[in-house]
Amino acid sequence: MFPDWGNTAEDSDKNLTLNHTWLLAVTGFLRASDIHRIDDSKRVIAQGILNLAIVAANEKRKGRPIIRPCQISRNTDQILCPVYTYETIEIHKGSFEAPHGRQHNPLYTLAFGADKPPTEHPNT
Repeated sequence: MFPDWGNTAEDSDKNLTLNHTWLLAVTGFLRASDIHRIDDSKRVIAQGILNLAIVAANEKRKGRPIIRPCQISRNTDQILCPVYTYETIEIHKGSFEAPHGRQHNPLYTLAFGADKPPTEHPNT
């Protein structure tokens, strides 16, 4: 099943984003609402580990937003590696456009559209 996904580096922006979102959901146990709230400005890849900061919606502690850290390690198989896919997204980032001029997390915008969660992985 997974080898049929093809080469991550040669994927279209939409397929690349869908694959990465699916990998985040599986490896990080993240829901669509979590992926939507990833603070891309706080994302760091260090020593093969993808560090994400998920900002809790409408929740505050002492007046500051609650941030839930999430770490995902590199997989040896590039097809199953969200870290490699995220690095590839960084290369393609200039081609991501938020709809209606609003700034959105590119993962959520391309993978899910503005309002709806995915029904299934695109390559299944």
